[in-house]
Amino acid sequence: MEIILTQENILYYKTFIKDLKKIDKEDVSIIKSKLDILLKHSDLQNIKALQNYKAASYRLKIGKYRILFLYNKKINKNVFLRIKNRKDLY
Repeated sequence: MEIILTQENILYYKTFIKDLKKIDKEDVSIIKSKLDILLKHSDLQNIKALQNYKAASYRLKIGKYRILFLYNKKINKNVFLRIKNRKDLY
């Protein structure tokens, strides 16, 4: 399945928002700017399908942070579930 990430087809789950609020403001601004660049240029080299991980289907790597997400076919959107520092996630 081809992953298409655009601003219009992303839904931010409440746990993602909670995680984002816990991250240092400086890191949040870096994450937002890198995510904007990624969405504009469709650079998918930082996305990997996850194996044997029940909560999410994919992970997106942005610096030292990982965004876990899945694709919801019913609503045709990518649902961003969590954002965590790599050391806290794995």
